[in-house]
Amino acid sequence: MLELKRILWNGKTMLLFGILLLLHGIFFVFQCNDEKSITPIGEELTAYIDGYDDYMTSVQDNVVMMKENPLFAMDDSFVFRNLIKTGEDYAKISDITPVEGENRGIMAVFQFTLSTFILLLTGVYIVLCFLAERQKGLYLLVRCTERGRTVLSLQRIGILCLGVFGAALILYGSIFGISSVIFPGCDIARPVQSIPELGSVIGHYSIGEYFVLYVLRKAMGCLFACLLLYFCMSLFRSSFCIVAFFLLMLGEYALYAFIIPTGKWSVFKYINLYTYAFCGTDYANYYNLNVFGNPMNIVGTSDVFVLIGTVVLVLVCMLQYARQYPRSEYRTLKIIEKLRVFVSRHKPSCSLMTWELKKVMLSQKGLFIMVILIYLAYSASVESNYMDFRSKYVTHWYQDFAGEITEESVKSMYDTRTEMEEDIERWQASLLLQEEYKIKNLMMGADTGMIDRFIQNLQEAIQENERQIAGLNVVLLQAEEGLAYSLKTGRRVMLIDSGSYELLLHNDKQTISRNYLYTLLTVVLVMSGVMACEKASHMEMLLHSLYKGRMQTLVRKVLIMLGVCIVTTLSVHLVQYFQIGEVLAFTDKEVLVQSIPCVRNFPFAITIGQYLYFIYGVRVVMSVLMGSAVMYISSKFSRITTLAFGVFLLIIPMGLVAMRF
Repeated sequence: MLELKRILWNGKTMLLFGILLLLHGIFFVFQCNDEKSITPIGEELTAYIDGYDDYMTSVQDNVVMMKENPLFAMDDSFVFRNLIKTGEDYAKISDITPVEGENRGIMAVFQFTLSTFILLLTGVYIVLCFLAERQKGLYLLVRCTERGRTVLSLQRIGILCLGVFGAALILYGSIFGISSVIFPGCDIARPVQSIPELGSVIGHYSIGEYFVLYVLRKAMGCLFACLLLYFCMSLFRSSFCIVAFFLLMLGEYALYAFIIPTGKWSVFKYINLYTYAFCGTDYANYYNLNVFGNPMNIVGTSDVFVLIGTVVLVLVCMLQYARQYPRSEYRTLKIIEKLRVFVSRHKPSCSLMTWELKKVMLSQKGLFIMVILIYLAYSASVESNYMDFRSKYVTHWYQDFAGEITEESVKSMYDTRTEMEEDIERWQASLLLQEEYKIKNLMMGADTGMIDRFIQNLQEAIQENERQIAGLNVVLLQAEEGLAYSLKTGRRVMLIDSGSYELLLHNDKQTISRNYLYTLLTVVLVMSGVMACEKASHMEMLLHSLYKGRMQTLVRKVLIMLGVCIVTTLSVHLVQYFQIGEVLAFTDKEVLVQSIPCVRNFPFAITIGQYLYFIYGVRVVMSVLMGSAVMYISSKFSRITTLAFGVFLLIIPMGLVAMRF
């Protein structure tokens, strides 16, 4: 009970987890973005629901057809066994009837990667708390008793399980509640196959049951990773274990990212700790692995791997710590120390800037923080693609009237609209005559088939022209506003399709705000200890007694801060630029920026390209100002205090304002 209170039930742990939980909820609100296609809705969803039975039938037909093909008909081959298993698996869900409903909230939860990062971070934090007796020099005393070996190890494994599963319940429960408020009406009693992305899930699960199973898998994956770290802590020093753990997760990610699903090494893509913990929706895709010639589903195989691995690690940790009697130094540590001394003697001397970079980026884990947070920002941006809301009845008018907005071009638009309206009036009059003529023919008993087709063509032409006029009105409104601005200021404004720029600069405020938060969070975490480290090591007075320690050290720290701010800001914000560019092209960069309606009040006459450089430059300057503020606070307080100031005075208020609280 005392160990539980020391690690979990204390003010520091509760405060840190509370801050993470609040940031977690803020970032999830940004994930629920209407500008992005979280999941098919409307006609796409209806088409999926209506075509589900046909899809199940087509799968069975394809299985039968391929079994009759001589290329796949060898009974002892993996391909033939895979066909048999595929048919049997899909037959299990052929009687399921998907139900149309609200899926955006639950899919936003499934796609939110930050939950897993915080869950894994919670487990790693708990494991590092187990090192308290080593840091305080009590390791030998604790290991002198059996309770300090066996019982303490059992307690810590239980605390780790409780912390990971409890954090999973709180994290996913909180964002599920938020998603239910933002996207109300999600019936979790529906079959999980009602969600298009989960249509290939084998089993009779409801959405709620699959969500619980999904959370359990996330927790088991993180527990497996943390148990592995806990075991390594018994063999090596903590700093080496943390670096090795980071490299392990990076290697697992590389296997997931670069191995193709159909390759011969696909087993390492799916029987993979990163895939299991971070990419749960990948297991919703139906795929069988070749395990010694037998087809096995990736979900079941991965579950068995993680469960067996967890049980083995629990036993290994118990046995390792139970027999870990006190001794002054491990043989492994002696070898590592000798290697470190050898390398330090033969490596070239480093410059002062290199030492400062090593202190900030490696000793204070600044590089790890930057990589993780930039990856989080990137993964949050690419989870779903932007949607093209433009209508074809609008876009072609931009092409027809492209060029400078003048009184003549606006008059030409009015003339075009008048001609189309006159056509509609003429067709409507003709339509009345044809309907009267049809009634007369019906009374005479004559065939009216040709008249019906003519009436239908007239109705379609009228509807088409009405849509064209509605699209022209949108372009005409923009042209009138541009003409008024041009007459008022004398600046030449062009008529362009500015949908991509409107989305980048104005409409998608959620992504912009979220990117600001990721940037600010990175700057606060990386730069919080850049000035406080000398004070913590009681070297501040000695350092300031030298001229280089006062001026040159400060200059190097400022240069590092500038580099961190520039790299982080551009890495995070440019993701949105490139992602929008894949859907909506950024054209006409050489025209005046006032051609974009949302920035028409910008005071300076520059091109769109120059304005983009300006806006990203302003974001870099804002990041630098925040970094300077964090550096100043760091020079006055400790790193923990600086972190607290940064979170409570900068990050959380900005997040709440962005969410319009």
